[in-house]
This record gives sequence, structure tokens and C-alpha cells, in this order.
Amino acid sequence: MARPFLILDGYNVMHAAGLGHFRSRQGALQKARASLLRLIADSLTDRERTRTHVVFDAMNAPTGLARTYKVHTLKVEFAAPGHDADTVIEDLIRDHNSPRQVRIVSSDHRIQKAARRRRCRFVDSEVWLHELHKRRERRQSKSNGPLTPEEAVKFGGKLSPDELSRWVSEFSSATGESSRDGTASDDAWTDGIEPLQ
Repeated sequence: MARPFLILDGYNVMHAAGLGHFRSRQGALQKARASLLRLIADSLTDRERTRTHVVFDAMNAPTGLARTYKVHTLKVEFAAPGHDADTVIEDLIRDHNSPRQVRIVSSDHRIQKAARRRRCRFVDSEVWLHELHKRRERRQSKSNGPLTPEEAVKFGGKLSPDELSRWVSEFSSATGESSRDGTASDDAWTDGIEPLQ
């Protein structure tokens, strides 16, 4: 039986993503779970989503839903009452017929130890979220194409003298200020540009 290649410790990842501090407000935990699942789904490919399994503890499971269901093509599972996500993940690791193809996402040492025993790959939740962030940035930059010269300047490129003159002129006209002789300004900001180059 085929198993997902990516197994996530749901609440552990949720806390690492900064979404886990909502237990006091009614419905907030459910919204935090939904935000996490949306983040994961938006960051993975279609194929990866179908091979991803997110496991949550039984505590605070949504009422009226089956313990296992699909959302955004991700498999989502809540531990049975009286059990925790760690136990479910350990069972998934133990029962997988190709453990070397599985990657576990959790900062929990108990889960990492179980993964190590079966030679699964594993990663801390914070590290995995950072990987997702970098991956989304790369995907976004590819879809947007190369940076324009103006965007390159925004990200640390240097201005040529012509570009500097154009921007100074642009800002001067936008603020209604002009220089007395057309080459210099009384504006302290403008006077400070040249030393910054």
C-alpha cells in the first residue's frame, strides 16, 4: 500500500510557523489549522500534496469530521481519542514499506528517534518552514521574470549618475521643490545623496 512521502507533525509545525498561540479564543485554533494547511498546500506541487500526510493530536479535533479526511488534496488525520499525533506518526513510520522515501517534519525528538530507527529522513519544523519560504520565493521570482533595473536598485543595486539625477529630479518635482540654480538643492536629503554613493 502506497504511503505519503511527507509526514508532518501538525501542531508542532503550526507552532513553529507562529500559528499556535490562539487557544484562548473560540474557533481560533481551527482557523490556525486551516491557515497551516493552506500554507502547506500553496507551497507544494500537486503531486507532493497528494503524497503528504498531516497528523494532529486528538485534543481539539473539529467536531463533525471524520478522523481522516482530505483538504487541498492533503491527507489530514487526527489521532484517536486518548492518543497523540506522536503515536500515529510512529505507527506510520513503522508500517511504511519504503521508509527511506519518507521525510518526517517535526522538532519532536521522540518522532525523530523513530524516524532514525527506520532510516526515514527527518527535519525540524522550523528548518522545513524556512525551506518552504525559500522555495516559494524562487517560484515567485521565476513567475515574475528577471528584475527590472528599478527593482534591482531596490534590492541593493547602485544607481548610475544619470539614474540618480533622474530620481532626484523626480522626487524634487513630486514634492514641489526645485533647486535654485537647477543643479543643487537646499534640501538636506538631496544634499546627502552624493556622499552615499
